[in-house]
Amino acid sequence: METDNQSSLRPMFCELGAITRADGSCVFSCGDTNVACAVYGPGEVKPNREIIDRSSVEVVYRSKVGTTGVQDKKRELFLERTCQSCIVTYRLF
Repeated sequence: METDNQSSLRPMFCELGAITRADGSCVFSCGDTNVACAVYGPGEVKPNREIIDRSSVEVVYRSKVGTTGVQDKKRELFLERTCQSCIVTYRLF
């Protein structure tokens, strides 16, 4: 019996601590899709991104091929807003 490529699961890989200069990091791969996440801090924040009462979340989206365009910036903003809504960025007492 042959497997259908559309319904089969792509190979997955996850590695913790993959980014050496980060305070915490992970890399997740599924087929040709790769996501790298890093946590830095506490540290200096760019003045235009400073938020007094919580941590800041910054997302950088880069396509595997080609140059960064308007669609990539839209994806980056979408991912940043999604992450901000999922991550606890304020101190719980």
